Amino acid sequence: MSAWIVSKKHIDLLVAAAGSVGMVPGNPHQLGQELWHENHLSVNYRYGEDTLTPPYQFTPEPNKSIDLVVVLKNLGCYSYQSCEHTGWETSASFKFCEELKARVIAALPKGMTEESVEASPEYSAAPWGIK
Repeated sequence: MSAWIVSKKHIDLLVAAAGSVGMVPGNPHQLGQELWHENHLSVNYRYGEDTLTPPYQFTPEPNKSIDLVVVLKNLGCYSYQSCEHTGWETSASFKFCEELKARVIAALPKGMTEESVEASPEYSAAPWGIK
């Protein structure tokens, strides 16, 4: 398995998505910094590196709607890139991802499930990672 550092825009999407589904992220800058740091920990662990996490500042995109299908796919991407180290499943970032995923699934149109979304053409067309 390989892992890579997700982009700042990827973290921005996850932080913005939390607000769009009723999660109260508290300080969005701090939440994003924690998520990005967790991703760096994972990549550092995987490759035996010691790269510092750059400072993070949340940058909202005004008037941009949140596509829940894109969020689901990129939440999966973030988790995949961040799960390499032994502390992942007990981390606040893991808990955040689990809650965000549950809320995104609950916000899908009636009758849609995680499985039906993952089988959809929209999911296939969504990027794996935000650049």
